[in-house]
Amino acid sequence: MSSLHVVHRDLKVSNVFLHKGSYKLGDFGFAIRANQIFKDIAIGSPVYMSPEGLISNLYGPKTDVWSFGLLIYELLHGTTPLVCCKSE
Repeated sequence: MSSLHVVHRDLKVSNVFLHKGSYKLGDFGFAIRANQIFKDIAIGSPVYMSPEGLISNLYGPKTDVWSFGLLIYELLHGTTPLVCCKSE
């Protein structure tokens, strides 16, 4: 998606779908075209948000890289590494 300058801003396991043997990314409701860092309101799921998005509401092309890393971690381990925002 980075070659299209699309920032998804809500990558998480529940937005990844299996369709005919291929994984597809869905729910582009918060997606925006951007090729540089920008400031916006807090958007996304806090557990998957980059530190810049969570603390300063800054987003950019690398925002989804952080979320994708957390998504892969969760798929491999069954839980997210960051539990600061989960309710008990």
